Amino acid sequence: MVLAGRGGPVAESALRQRTETSARSNAEFFYPDARTTLEESRATKVSGRSAYTVVLSVRDESGRTGRIRLTLVTRSSDQSAFLLGITMSPESTDSGEVDSVLADAALR
Repeated sequence: MVLAGRGGPVAESALRQRTETSARSNAEFFYPDARTTLEESRATKVSGRSAYTVVLSVRDESGRTGRIRLTLVTRSSDQSAFLLGITMSPESTDSGEVDSVLADAALR
């Protein structure tokens, strides 16, 4: 599943903290009571704009696994955008497909 949306302003200095917090919040929503493991946390660019990406792997008590990839982008001084990819499968091909979609995303 891939989702995109917009939000309020996020200062470039706050991108890491806000993205990590939002990724964990989404993990709790889609995988209640699951343990998360941080796979990736890095600054990036989307359409030339400052952005930050966080990838979490999740595993719940029943053994269900998945992966969440969230990129938060500063669009302007008063607006941000997010790209969220959720894989509800342990298959690396599924995660790769979500990663490809998000890597090709652009802001207009």
